[in-house]
Amino acid sequence: MAEKLTVFPSRLGGEVAAPPSKSYGHRLLIAAALCDRPGAIIGLGDCDDIRATAYCLRSIGTGIRYDGNRCVITPRAWFRTGLHTDKKIVLDCGQSGSTARFLLPVVAALGINARMVGSGRLPERPMLPLTDLLRRHGINVGSDNLPLDISGKLCGDVFEADGSVSSQFISGLLFALPMLGHPCTLRVTGKAESVNYIDMTVSVLRGFGADIRRDGNTFEINSGFYAKAEEYRVEGDWSAAAFWMVAGAVGGKEIKTNGLSADSLQGDRAICDALIRFGAEVAALGDAVTVRHGKKLHSAVIDCKNIPDLVPALAVAAAYADGESIFENISRLRIKESDRVEAVISMLSAFGISAFADKDNLHVIGGHPHGGEINSFGDHRIAMAAAVCAAFADGESVISDPGCASKSYPGFFTDFAEKLGGKIKFD
Repeated sequence: MAEKLTVFPSRLGGEVAAPPSKSYGHRLLIAAALCDRPGAIIGLGDCDDIRATAYCLRSIGTGIRYDGNRCVITPRAWFRTGLHTDKKIVLDCGQSGSTARFLLPVVAALGINARMVGSGRLPERPMLPLTDLLRRHGINVGSDNLPLDISGKLCGDVFEADGSVSSQFISGLLFALPMLGHPCTLRVTGKAESVNYIDMTVSVLRGFGADIRRDGNTFEINSGFYAKAEEYRVEGDWSAAAFWMVAGAVGGKEIKTNGLSADSLQGDRAICDALIRFGAEVAALGDAVTVRHGKKLHSAVIDCKNIPDLVPALAVAAAYADGESIFENISRLRIKESDRVEAVISMLSAFGISAFADKDNLHVIGGHPHGGEINSFGDHRIAMAAAVCAAFADGESVISDPGCASKSYPGFFTDFAEKLGGKIKFD
């Protein structure tokens, strides 16, 4: 894709389908790869992060092929053979934190000798305390950041994991522990982050036949391999749909987003309540959510502890709202694909909107955005948020590295222009 994108003012409106959920896609792929029989996933999608997980699973012997919208997974017979080789396997996680953090414990449980690498900002993102836990349970881990070498076979009956850094560490262990061949216990210590994502992992694993019992922050995991691979359909992505909902809230036309599950375990379905608090009109019916501007957007205070990925989109709503909005508990945004606190502040500043961080909060003072030169920092959510903000700004805007949106939503700019009437030009 081109290095820059020019966005011209337009009134976005219309109907669009949410892309497949990246969070569910990762989980379904990994669980299917660990099964004792072939299975299929419908509507997996083809974003960069899902490609990274598929590439790593292929590297450890999983058969993955696409037949139209159907992805067929043929697992290596882990329950019979494991993967015994002296040759070190290179697992390239791309820029996907989910891929690295989910698969590191899985590789340990399978006894694979591997080197895990990544690109972009992924090597800077923390892998502690997961690496320390693995060392305590029989694994040789060469580093606490990517690239890292791993060898040995995971062992133990009781595992204690700090959940305060990332829920992805807990999810990775939940994937891995059923593979050990005996019952074990996982105790989550600290104040767990993004607990809804842990709930999502447990739900997916139970759907694949894993016997996981939960009592608060303690998980009892019985031995046995996943054994229920059939056909699974990926639901729509609330995180991605949030950009279209914010566009509907900010603009003069309504936007309807289809393909969303009203009872989803995705925490980012909280976007509906958040936009209502900003004064938008939100209507949900079946698998669709329609958002329109309403009379006037006003400031809001939003706790982002369990919805950090919504902050870039919601910051755009705050930019067009009257008053000062506050996004609380945003410290984890600093260890995403960019330092998202600084990236959001930079983006809004380029649009002429005042924003600043104070301790663990982000403050946005609404106003009248004007066109500007926006640095996406190579972060998919910043690029998409900037495009939505630019559509309603006074004057044209230029966004750097728009192709980074493919990390989660390869069709974003196609939908922006062809489905919703956005005016853009790639340079």
